[in-house]
Amino acid sequence: MFTSFSCHRLSALIVIFCFTATAQSQPQNVHVSADTVSRYSPCEVSIAINPRNPLAIVAGSNAQWLYTSSDGGQTWASAMLRTDFGSGCDPSLAFDDESNLYFASLGTGIGISRSRDGGMSFDTGATVGLEAGVQDKPTLAVDKRAGSGNTLALAWTRFDHYNSRKNSDTSRILCSISHDRGLTWSTPVRVDDAGGDCLDSSNTAEGAVPAFGPNGELYIVWSARDTIFFDKSLDGGVTFGRDKVIAVQPGGWNITEKRIFRANGIPVAVCDQFSASFKGRIYVLWGEVDDRSSTRHGVPDAYFICSADGGQTWSQPQNLTSADTAQHLFPTLAVDPITGHLFVAYYSMHPENGYSTDVYLACSTDGGGSFTTSKVSESQFYPGNGAFLGDYISVAAYNRHVVPIWTRADKNKTSIWAALVFDTADAGASGVRMTEDENPTQLRVNTSCPLGLELVLPASARLTIEVFDALGRKCGPKYRGKFDAGKHRIPLYTNLSNGPYLITILDEERGAAWSWKFLFLR
Repeated sequence: MFTSFSCHRLSALIVIFCFTATAQSQPQNVHVSADTVSRYSPCEVSIAINPRNPLAIVAGSNAQWLYTSSDGGQTWASAMLRTDFGSGCDPSLAFDDESNLYFASLGTGIGISRSRDGGMSFDTGATVGLEAGVQDKPTLAVDKRAGSGNTLALAWTRFDHYNSRKNSDTSRILCSISHDRGLTWSTPVRVDDAGGDCLDSSNTAEGAVPAFGPNGELYIVWSARDTIFFDKSLDGGVTFGRDKVIAVQPGGWNITEKRIFRANGIPVAVCDQFSASFKGRIYVLWGEVDDRSSTRHGVPDAYFICSADGGQTWSQPQNLTSADTAQHLFPTLAVDPITGHLFVAYYSMHPENGYSTDVYLACSTDGGGSFTTSKVSESQFYPGNGAFLGDYISVAAYNRHVVPIWTRADKNKTSIWAALVFDTADAGASGVRMTEDENPTQLRVNTSCPLGLELVLPASARLTIEVFDALGRKCGPKYRGKFDAGKHRIPLYTNLSNGPYLITILDEERGAAWSWKFLFLR
């Protein structure tokens, strides 16, 4: 956490940050899963960033694998999930605002385990979905509003009898709520109105994803019968309304790609709960075999819609991946709650080049109006015939730390990889000038080579100037001394790594202190 300081006025104190800017280069790729994990064919990875410490990141994959990093994803430890709740299959991970980590996975029913030390150990847990049937594809969401108690929602599919062809057997979308940080869960409530079949195909109700709105609204999306459905609860998940069709999905979510075992296009949904620019906006993403354009017919692409009025109306579907001839698979989505920036990660597979596969990341800074796309995988991989990449990949974003994570398959041997991306989009201009009268809470500046900190003092002052990183650690020596009235230039440190920092100025004689946050981007 950033060190906190009281704020007192020193009239006409002016602080000028002078920087220059450059574009960000290819992001670093990191092998997340240890070599000993690869023989177990890990896949279906989920990732979460601790909001109280963005350098603490946790991921999980099939089956029973947990990956933890304490240095922003530079290095990872792999371990088997040790808990009495869930088997680790179909993992879904989420942090609440008190750094509690929740790990939902299939088992006998669905297990939700809680860790208070970032995944090193799990102190408690619970199981839902024990009433009847077969449970599938659970997804967690956390309501992080102040005063919400970090309410949790879990949505999933229940099969009456898996793979049954009986018309009397159906699949349905269920939801359960916890108001006590995962200790107990409500009796599951049915969300959907019509259900689906039990054949685990496009006619099955599948891919349920919950998301909380800015006032505690609970939104859930899923796919069934070539359609993307949406429903919401305004009473904390006790009841839901009528299903709303928000998009068609030609060919449904069960996408066939002959090179890999399967390539589904189940939807993903997020809601911007907090950002200043797009608070309340709901984003939905899915994959489909495009039949809307004669130039793209029969090729899987990622489609995107959004709603700015709580799901009453929706934008027209936007194809995010039609710029090339590749097949675009397993799209996934995250929103940065601090910046409101939106991130979409997906595979790009090239049949004309031996089915070489890369991972791309698209970013929107204008609420989904437009996207810029870049390749984030350092090297291609070539999945063997029938390779199983699972049913989904994942991406997490918090305060400009963005981590897409995916399964790589080399001749059917799978491993988990991540890219470490620092979001430089819309980070601010050089030569930012702020005064104490403006009392800024954040200062974002796009930097590659800091020229220095410029102070303009109306009177002499004895000042102490320090820089801290995101964990509150001091970066370099402090500047301390008597400064006369007028302008002063103080060099900042050139050995900083990319990330957020806090610069503090203490007026020792007046007992006043100021602090500004800034981003350093190499």
